Amino acid sequence: MGLGSSVTRDSIEPDDAREQARLARKQRRQASKRSAILLAARELLAEGGPAALTMSALAGCADTSPSTLYYYLPSREAVVDALAAELVLQETEVMLAAMQPEHGGVDALVAVMEARVALFLHDPARFGALYMHLVGTRISASVLREHVYPQSARVMGELARRLAADQEAGRVHPDLSPRAFANVGFFAVQGILTTALGIEASGGALRFPVETLLSEAVATVRRAAAVTITPRS
Repeated sequence: MGLGSSVTRDSIEPDDAREQARLARKQRRQASKRSAILLAARELLAEGGPAALTMSALAGCADTSPSTLYYYLPSREAVVDALAAELVLQETEVMLAAMQPEHGGVDALVAVMEARVALFLHDPARFGALYMHLVGTRISASVLREHVYPQSARVMGELARRLAADQEAGRVHPDLSPRAFANVGFFAVQGILTTALGIEASGGALRFPVETLLSEAVATVRRAAAVTITPRS
């Protein structure tokens, strides 16, 4: 009985391992295919805006059959939702990685601002897909609730925590509202980048380079957060 039990166990365990390996390969293939479809969706948005993002065009751009496309993403709405969730997560990870442990609140905010501009300059189509095109397309309430808002809270919450700690230590102005101030820095960059894309799409150019405008925005943030020291009379 002991030998039979051993043989049965030895024969099952390799089968289990093979099945797990097969499932892992299948999951990797599916994830790769889904990523390729979403990349194709970004390309369509970059080339023609939301109107260009149709399921038939996406199947052609992704070099896949309509049936395969619908297996991964069953509707245009599903494509928009998946792309928005993916792009927001990617940007969130970049911003969180930019905040080093030694950064105080202001330095962390500046790092986030600089990281967003660097990401934009590296891949403007990615930024445009999210903030120029998808914002004009209906993203489902569930994706906003479960993906977009929580990712924003991760970044803004950490910035607010560090700014509040600096405020308590007397390193930033006491009247500063940590969470609101974090949003001000974020949207200062947002305005610069969105305007740059919009003007470029119209065939124009900003008067000043994005990098110059970033430097001014960073300097403004630092001045606004500085503790004002009243000279003794």
